[in-house]
Amino acid sequence: DEFMRTAPSTLTDIPAAEGSSEDAVKAAHTLMLNRLSFELEQRNRMSQAVQELKSKKKALISMNADKRKFLDGLKAQLQTVAKTSAGMQQYLSLPVSKKRHLNHLASLLPSPLYILFYQLSAYKDAYADSELDIAIIGDIPAAETFLASPTPLAVPVAAPVPPPSDVPSSQSRDSVGDAMEADNDEDEP
Repeated sequence: DEFMRTAPSTLTDIPAAEGSSEDAVKAAHTLMLNRLSFELEQRNRMSQAVQELKSKKKALISMNADKRKFLDGLKAQLQTVAKTSAGMQQYLSLPVSKKRHLNHLASLLPSPLYILFYQLSAYKDAYADSELDIAIIGDIPAAETFLASPTPLAVPVAAPVPPPSDVPSSQSRDSVGDAMEADNDEDEP
């Protein structure tokens, strides 16, 4: 039984009743009282632990709300700084706002174009190539709608290209290549 395994030996070591049934009843009663007091002590400890956890949870929720409020305010502050620094960026030839806009547009690109965009952008930054201009042109609302849709639209797959009609399908590639070389040899003077 769990009480006998988990309780301290001072509560579980009750001398066995020798002889009278009255001593056996007292021993059983003492054991039951010890069991109940041990369970009460366990419940009190658990209740205290629950209260501590609830207070920690409440403090964490409050802290998260404060951080969320700070981050929401920070976003507005950063937008204000970006707007007010636009003139300075233009004067110093720092395309920070343009890069941020291009990065947003790049997130709407399909994977191969996204990779190409960032490779070109890295090339331009690394080699300070002022002649290279990178732009993303297209229907931005349509791209945002496409990405927001739960399932992307199916893209039709092109049908396989049939072999040329003048080459029989039973010929191997080598024989076709040999035939083409022979045609080229005949054309030479």
